[in-house]
Amino acid sequence: MNFDFSDVDGENKISESISKDLFHHLIFHHGLCVLPALPNEKRPALSNWRKYTSSLPTSEEVDEWINNKLPSRICIVCGAVSGGLECLDFDDGGSAFQKWREQIPDHLYDRLFIESTPSGGVHCWYRLADA
Repeated sequence: MNFDFSDVDGENKISESISKDLFHHLIFHHGLCVLPALPNEKRPALSNWRKYTSSLPTSEEVDEWINNKLPSRICIVCGAVSGGLECLDFDDGGSAFQKWREQIPDHLYDRLFIESTPSGGVHCWYRLADA
């Protein structure tokens, strides 16, 4: 899976201040259900976030989040709402990641999106083809 952020804010990185353009790019270009997340917590900043397990946020909702300066981090709702997106989360400094990696053929591993987490773990993102 390849996410290209080069056309968002003219930079290829996600900053501490999440921009409206980034939200729109992830939601409307990549089909991901992206929500603002609480700083230093692994949960959405919205009390009604469960409604987004079946529908993407609207452009108006994103504008409201930005205007209220709600997002400082993002979270992504996995499942059908994000086109079959799933994530394996290797906590504990990613201690089990290398052993798992050794089990995955290179041609499959090369199709995954791998990222380091703020706590030193690893996320492995992929989409199910039939979702």
